Amino acid sequence: MLKKVMRTFAVASMSLLLSVGAYADGTMNADVIYNADNSQLIVSGDYIGGISVTLLPDGIFPENMSPTQLPVIFKQIDADGDFECAIGIPQNTPGGRYTAYIASKDGEIQYNIIHINAARVQALVEQLSAANGEDFQSLVSENALSLGIDTTDEVFVKNSEDILAMLDNMKYADANELGNMYSKSYAFSMLCGADSDTAKNCMKKYQTILGIDYGADFESDSRLNDSIRNEILLHIASVQYRSMVEKDGDVDFKSLLDEAKVLAAVKNADSWMSLKNVITSDFKSDFDDMISSDSLYSKIVDKDEIFAQMMEYDLSSAENIENAFGEAVQYVYSAENKSSGSSGGSHGASSGGGFSGGYSSTPVTTPANPQQTDALSPGFADVGDTHWGYEAVTSLSARGVISGYPDGSFKPDGNVTRAEFTKMISAFVDSEKGWEKLTFSDVSENDWFFDCVSKVSSFGIIKGDGTSFNPNNLIKREDAALIIYRILDFRGEKPLGHKPFADRNNISDYAKDAVYALGGAGIIQGSGDNMFMPKSFLTRAEAAQFIYNALYR
Repeated sequence: MLKKVMRTFAVASMSLLLSVGAYADGTMNADVIYNADNSQLIVSGDYIGGISVTLLPDGIFPENMSPTQLPVIFKQIDADGDFECAIGIPQNTPGGRYTAYIASKDGEIQYNIIHINAARVQALVEQLSAANGEDFQSLVSENALSLGIDTTDEVFVKNSEDILAMLDNMKYADANELGNMYSKSYAFSMLCGADSDTAKNCMKKYQTILGIDYGADFESDSRLNDSIRNEILLHIASVQYRSMVEKDGDVDFKSLLDEAKVLAAVKNADSWMSLKNVITSDFKSDFDDMISSDSLYSKIVDKDEIFAQMMEYDLSSAENIENAFGEAVQYVYSAENKSSGSSGGSHGASSGGGFSGGYSSTPVTTPANPQQTDALSPGFADVGDTHWGYEAVTSLSARGVISGYPDGSFKPDGNVTRAEFTKMISAFVDSEKGWEKLTFSDVSENDWFFDCVSKVSSFGIIKGDGTSFNPNNLIKREDAALIIYRILDFRGEKPLGHKPFADRNNISDYAKDAVYALGGAGIIQGSGDNMFMPKSFLTRAEAAQFIYNALYR
């Protein structure tokens, strides 16, 4: 025989849920709901065969029944699979503790209930509405069974002070209203300070009284993953329900759960992309007012950067999220307007959508070698003053960082090998410690680039693919970004910005931090459609612009 402890649960005001999914011998399951509004037992479950339902006063057992000890209810059900049956309790049945026995040839399930005779307790409810403090608690204690309160229940025993405090200082129109509030207080007392499993089970069992649909609102909500759900459970267990009830008279648990879902989803966002999805997609309706009320938001071109900036803030509350959004919008708007006014501009399509001029949020110092000069070289025939890379190419040429061809051309759209790019940036890698002559299997001391490759690799700025450097391979744009990022870090000038690009999913994982940081610092900006094209090969003009932005501008 399985014995179930009564749990209070409102279903249609003062209805009480007794148990969920009980089993006997693995062949029968049954649920019993006590509906005080209609004085009914609602028995449902899954079984094939005959079932008997017997309701007896507490302390009387089926084997003790006699003409002087008759059951309050005796009902037989011929079940054929899923079944549900509503059984009325006689109107003259006194309030008090009763036991329901659900029996079949395969076993028996036992439930404890407390029957409430609403008509008989109306006068008591009026007394409770007029009482408070010790008088209220005394009335409840003396008349607990009449009110449907099991004072021996372990949850009530543990949390009686909080439960009674939540019931106190309120006016009740009838017994149903009192029973409904008691059921809520009972559930709230279980949730407060609960562990995740207890909070989940409580929310599932008392979903009706809490005003939620456990499946739709929590378990089956496709926007939630296990981490978010666990965060939600921790949040609702941290709520001080007693204080909220004493202040406002009740708790709108559905609204509280909805807010917990939003906060948990934001907290669980481990990247700006996840955060953007939470705010603009998954929970868009919750953030519509926040976004629509900010007049600068619609004027920003690169909205992704807003969410990248928000990742740096404390997003643990609704107020913090709104403040972070407002400050991030202001920052990005100011940055874009400052950037649009700087020199350099964005280059044309022939350059492959590469780097452009812009501002740098991280100050850089000019290296001692090559020496800075304000004098520009006479220029190259194929890089006129209208070319997007003119300032960078001519400036670096004057400093001896780059050079052209004997015919006076620069060939700005030509590609750059890994060895050539290493030579270009080697002058910016200096250290008092000096450097060692390290080499790769495909770099020998007779190669013109031996010294610069050894120097740069000895400081970990280039690493090759293990034993090989592949000096004659064309360098990809993402690899060039990574090298420049390492140089700035080596020089103590590591950029701290964060700018995502539209084609960010194409950037190799090892280069993402570098590309995002350089983009955020304005050192690289991509093409007009915010494409970085990480796998494209770097052109000579792009290399010049990149170095110029990072180490001079």
